[in-house]
Amino acid sequence: MKIRWVQFIGIFASLLCILWIVGLGMTFAQYFTKGVSEVTKPIEVIETTAEEAIETTKIGYHIVALGDSLTTGAGDLEGKGYVGNIVDQLAELTTEEIILHNFAVNGLTSDGLLKVLKQREVQEELAVADIIFMTIGGNDLFQGGQTLLQLNLEEIELIKEQYLGNLTGILTEIRNVNTEAPIYFSGLYHPFAHLPNVEITTSVILNWNYLTALELAKINRTVFVPMFDIFQFQLDTYLSEDRFHPSSLGYQQMANRIAGLLSLGGDDLE
Repeated sequence: MKIRWVQFIGIFASLLCILWIVGLGMTFAQYFTKGVSEVTKPIEVIETTAEEAIETTKIGYHIVALGDSLTTGAGDLEGKGYVGNIVDQLAELTTEEIILHNFAVNGLTSDGLLKVLKQREVQEELAVADIIFMTIGGNDLFQGGQTLLQLNLEEIELIKEQYLGNLTGILTEIRNVNTEAPIYFSGLYHPFAHLPNVEITTSVILNWNYLTALELAKINRTVFVPMFDIFQFQLDTYLSEDRFHPSSLGYQQMANRIAGLLSLGGDDLE
């Protein structure tokens, strides 16, 4: 009887051992088939470009202003210029913080603007700009009024060719940094309508504006904003005491013209 009991225990132990081995084998089989794909599944890596990284951390509505004394607001006793007036109008349309960086320089030519665009700070702010305002070319052409006084048409042609080449470079530099922000470029007006040969000088300025507009049309999301007609018959009212730069009223008119072209509430301001 005792021998049979021992045999029974031995057989039972053997069965348990076999079951344990089978179970262990199934566990390893699961691990090395289905289990492996789950445990060692590679982590998805999402690459973010520098521009996208800036965008995710950007706060506020960024405006960059470039160019000459018209964009600095020279002649405006209130110190706003057309840029400041536009900012005031935008502030009434949004609760978002408006951040302005004005890199304009009095007396700047198109050559000078190309150099300004090489500055690191300027490029960093351009990269996050939502909108860009610009004036350039007046100092190239007018040279303090001497060009139109002397009225050397051959010299004017050379100046114009150099300016247009620089303008192409300026627009290219901007678009290399920021491909989407709309650019609003204000055209020239005629501050010297009191000088002799007004018909010829007017023709020179209008042709300058026309060629500028054609160059701008080659670049996506650029707008040429005509200013000639605003000042044409209102020089006494819209020019400052220096008879060259706009007065406070003149800048307000420029701002109104530009603001009327902004797609407010759309892509430009959300």
